[in-house]
Amino acid sequence: MPAPARPMPMATRRSSRAITPTKGTRMMLKRVPTSQPVRLAVLLVVVLSSGIWLPSAASAQDDEDERGQSVTDREKARLEHVTIPVGGFALKPQIEVDGSYDDNIFATDADRRGDFYTTVHPSIDARSLWSRHSLDIKAYFDHDFHAKYSSEDTSEYGISADGRYDVSHQTRIYLSGSAIHTAEKRGNLSSFSNSGEPVRYDSFQGLAAIEQNFGALGFRVESRVRRLSYSDAILADGSVDSQKFRDQTIVSSALQASYDLNTLTQFVIRGTEESRRYDLRPGDPGFDPVTQIDRSGDSTRIEAGIVRDLTGLLSTTVRVGYLNFRYPDPQLRNINAFSYYGSLNWNVTPLTTVSGSAQRTVDATTSPYTAGNLRDEISLTVDHELLRTLVISGNARVAWIKPSILKGLPYAIVASSREQEIGFEARYYFLPRLRFTGNYNYQTRESSNKAIAFKENVITVGVSYVF
Repeated sequence: MPAPARPMPMATRRSSRAITPTKGTRMMLKRVPTSQPVRLAVLLVVVLSSGIWLPSAASAQDDEDERGQSVTDREKARLEHVTIPVGGFALKPQIEVDGSYDDNIFATDADRRGDFYTTVHPSIDARSLWSRHSLDIKAYFDHDFHAKYSSEDTSEYGISADGRYDVSHQTRIYLSGSAIHTAEKRGNLSSFSNSGEPVRYDSFQGLAAIEQNFGALGFRVESRVRRLSYSDAILADGSVDSQKFRDQTIVSSALQASYDLNTLTQFVIRGTEESRRYDLRPGDPGFDPVTQIDRSGDSTRIEAGIVRDLTGLLSTTVRVGYLNFRYPDPQLRNINAFSYYGSLNWNVTPLTTVSGSAQRTVDATTSPYTAGNLRDEISLTVDHELLRTLVISGNARVAWIKPSILKGLPYAIVASSREQEIGFEARYYFLPRLRFTGNYNYQTRESSNKAIAFKENVITVGVSYVF
């Protein structure tokens, strides 16, 4: 069954983890009520951490785990024993099958429609076992089968490689690359909402970096290139809408200097320069058919901070600095903002890990009314090993998204938005190679612009097997 037709948006929506515009035809500049994001975090910690003090089989286990090792690291370490040694590599072929129910498959504020779907996910991981250097190659394939809305069926696949060459104990070279074919999720802020099926696109990415230590002083220089290429959107009536105006190349370079005050404390300063260039420029046929605005631009981020290992069980990173986005098109406002990043990893007990992060970013946009979206996001995850074979997890995320309005358009009315997400998962290892999972996820976006607002509940059960 094809997707229901929806009003043509004035622009596309953007993923909460990548490029983020705000869209809609008639939007109102209205501050979204800011309820305390701590509510989700407190609920998450209380529910999962209550298990910390409960006696369990895990509490009586032989403690062979390393001090400071997280619950997820311990899970990964156990899976190393079920790999297949081939030459100097450990192979891990795996297949996972999930069954899910989504009560708002099109992520709309009105006319919510639910559907069951099955996801088949084969993958393979080849990791080197060398004493020096390292290489990790991964490949995967995903396909969704929807029971009712077959227009939502998608195939996604990709391959990636991460390598490290140890020149010496003081010098390391890193190279990585990936090629991915995927589809925009309906709930992403950039998804093309009038399409009859999710828009497909290709992502190619490469990284080269070198690290050099001079005693307590260390340096890292890196460069990244990312290429995004979008397929045409198939509309609900079967017609085609070209997305070539969204094709782009992003190039960034970064320099980081660090100083180890002692074994527990490191000071860091980092600067990043990024250039984003769209393929279609002013005067080209098909250039931004909605607004004729060139959203190519450059950005600079400079941050300084500290990495601190407080107890061997609790580590934190805090950086603060300055963020600047510059657009050559005079219709777009430059963005100048305070920037920050913070992360926390706390092994509360040998069986419980709490991790969290907070950061500010600027998401690029293809909205006809905005130059970019300033995003503030807080996330929290709790993992608890209830049994040696049973791990329960919870996560929460809150994000505030504020658009930057175009110059010369005082009548443009744009809405801010707020995203909230909370989820719970249980992973049960029936055998070292056989795992059953159950997951519940709730996500919402609140905004006075109903074209981007939605609520969604997803329940998933699955099984995976490592060959």
